[in-house]
Amino acid sequence: MIDVNKENNLEKSVNLSDKKEINMEILKKYMWHLIVAAGYLLIVFFFTKDIWDFVKLVIGVLLGIIFIIADEEYLYKFYQDDSDLTKNLIDENILAPEPEEDYQFATAVQEIEKVEKKQSKFIVTHSTLYLLSLIPTALFVFTSSGSFLAVGMISGMFLFLLTEMYQTLKMPTTFFKKYFSLVRIAPTQQNMSGIFVITSLFFILLHFFVIL
Repeated sequence: MIDVNKENNLEKSVNLSDKKEINMEILKKYMWHLIVAAGYLLIVFFFTKDIWDFVKLVIGVLLGIIFIIADEEYLYKFYQDDSDLTKNLIDENILAPEPEEDYQFATAVQEIEKVEKKQSKFIVTHSTLYLLSLIPTALFVFTSSGSFLAVGMISGMFLFLLTEMYQTLKMPTTFFKKYFSLVRIAPTQQNMSGIFVITSLFFILLHFFVIL
């Protein structure tokens, strides 16, 4: 009986350590997105008159970023096809059998397959339709809503997108495959730079509606 309890405690501690490692990996993966958001909020702080409006803005930015991260890491599992979901679960070692002798090799193969499958799976916040709908939504929120929480959420989504663009400026194929797979645009660095500049200017100009 004591041995069973020890085994259960050991399994719980292993699962807990695995969850901590996964959370740390996610934090490292999106560290620059959070740094960019912090820099943005630092600048906006000096243009915000009411401290409570700024607090709402901060909450909104965090919600916008967390929403995309949650969609990338977890939410996609709820709206994908069962066949695709099963494949992704196998790649993520949820339904995978335990490796036998060559554990390191088997783990490395699973990680490679996991990355490849993640690049091919459908994610709502990576779709072209989502990006196109973000433009009129941003115009409405910044010009008519009057809600700092909503402005913050849209800003968080734009900041996430701009950070992704900047990180892949020299790897345009990666970004186009992720966000514009259904659009017939040549994945060149020139087109990538043009989209980044236009998106940045659009995001900056949106803030004049709030300031004015």
